Amino acid sequence: MTALVIALVALGLLGAGFALLPLRRSSSAALHVKSERDELRDELNAALTQIADLERMRDAGDLETPEFERLKQLDEARAARLLGRIETLPETASSQPAPARPAWRGAALSLAVVTVVLGGISALAVPSLQRLALRDGEAELYDQSNKLLALEGQLSREAAGVGGQPKLATLLAYGAASWELQQWERAAQAYGAILRLDPSNIKAVSRYGQLVFFSGDNDQALTLLRAAAKFNDAEALLTIGNILFSAKNDPKGALAVWEQYQRVTKGKGEARVIELIAAAKKRVSGDDIGATTFATNCAGCHAANGAGISGTAPSLIASSRARDAAFIKQQLANGSVNKLMPAFPSIKGSELEALVGHVQNLKP
Repeated sequence: MTALVIALVALGLLGAGFALLPLRRSSSAALHVKSERDELRDELNAALTQIADLERMRDAGDLETPEFERLKQLDEARAARLLGRIETLPETASSQPAPARPAWRGAALSLAVVTVVLGGISALAVPSLQRLALRDGEAELYDQSNKLLALEGQLSREAAGVGGQPKLATLLAYGAASWELQQWERAAQAYGAILRLDPSNIKAVSRYGQLVFFSGDNDQALTLLRAAAKFNDAEALLTIGNILFSAKNDPKGALAVWEQYQRVTKGKGEARVIELIAAAKKRVSGDDIGATTFATNCAGCHAANGAGISGTAPSLIASSRARDAAFIKQQLANGSVNKLMPAFPSIKGSELEALVGHVQNLKP
């Protein structure tokens, strides 16, 4: 493709040069060489002009009279010599150039043809040259964006055609392209349309569920994703585990789902969940230092899930200050200002950091 683009551009430049060639020839035909008599007349006119300039300089006071007289005599003597030489030469016909042929007509026609050719070349060459200027990742993104635009056009044509309904295959391709580019709104439109045509399409159910999760509706997302997980959809399993671990505070459920994900992907997705599984196992076994420290020192007043106990201690989930690490450490070190919360100076070091992280991550 690169060689083809270069060849086409070179062809276009060659055509442009060919189109301008008639103009160059016409301008060359207009050149001519002056006769000796014409050259002497030019020198004579220059001498006379010099004399006139001297007179203006004298009248303006820019030239002293003695100097004016000296220079004037030199120019007058030169003019006389030139005039004498001119008189000795025979009269010749005026050396006017022959009228040039209207070469612009041929050039205009050639340029019109070249313009059409270059227009066609640009349609192919310009996008290709733009892509060549991109790095690998940018070039892939460029290709995906063009693919998405092409699919949008195809969907519009199908919707305007017989039946007024886009094809399922086109919608699937459009949804996949939108997903890769993280165009979530377009992806939601595509997978929603797919489910209306084919409610049993597992890929559409899974990805629509993930999009619902992105919007913050965990319960509806779980309903959709569990339907896809029955068919061992890897993406659905991964997202279910995230919801259970982070939003539902169910590390045991998350661990089971992520282990199922490992079996479904046959180890290929190991890197995506290995740390998640380790975190879930730690929390299930009670080795989570932050959770253990919270259960021992804080849950009696703030409740095990941090939602607070009415009349005893406020909710840490609803408090924006409970996301501020510095504020949490101050409260633990000194107690609350109203003295309702005691200080916990014995909690320090890695245990303190783990507790702060646990409080910051408390969710309903």
